[in-house]
Amino acid sequence: MGLFRAKPVRPATIPTDTIIPLYYFDNSPSHRAFVLDLTLRFDDVLDHEKMRLALVRLVELGNWRKLGARLRMNVR
Repeated sequence: MGLFRAKPVRPATIPTDTIIPLYYFDNSPSHRAFVLDLTLRFDDVLDHEKMRLALVRLVELGNWRKLGARLRMNVR
């Protein structure tokens, strides 16, 4: 991974692809350069199945589907 490599080749669009539009702030230069690293500590054992079901439900809701999406830039 280097700074001077060629841009990656854009994969072809597949007919079964679902287009999920992103908002302005999802593609702003300041947000594109931002990396968030978060660590949480829990003193009790978490129910992994309950967490999985909650995340599946969240991704199924309207605008949260982009969490599970493969993002690609439009040709300009």
